[in-house]
Amino acid sequence: MALAAAGIDDSLAAYSGSTPELAMINFGANDVNSLPAENTWKTNYLYLVDAIHTKWEGIKIYLMYPWERDEDVDCATLKQWINDILPTREFLYAGADESVFLENGDDGATYTADGTHPNGQGYDLTAQKWVEVTLP
Repeated sequence: MALAAAGIDDSLAAYSGSTPELAMINFGANDVNSLPAENTWKTNYLYLVDAIHTKWEGIKIYLMYPWERDEDVDCATLKQWINDILPTREFLYAGADESVFLENGDDGATYTADGTHPNGQGYDLTAQKWVEVTLP
């Protein structure tokens, strides 16, 4: 999250495409190997979403709940931290929960390439879950 927050201003400044209606963010799985301090993580995430919202005021931002094999406890912690920040901004919305659909009851064997990153089927499923949470 720290790297994403540090790079968001330059990324947004370099963007020259059309104005998006929504943003879908899926960050955090890399943080569960060594969780940062809660306030630092939340501050970085809020900086990221605030920067996006500042560039595009009317945008809705959806936050996926990340999952990584063998990191269920820390992923649950991140889920709580995301739940804590969602109500702090009127433009934030909950995304899908990877611990449900990527984990799939088989520790990610079906839908991940390595227990963290989706495989081909997992990317298709992730896209489907994004559609499900972002459609009115």
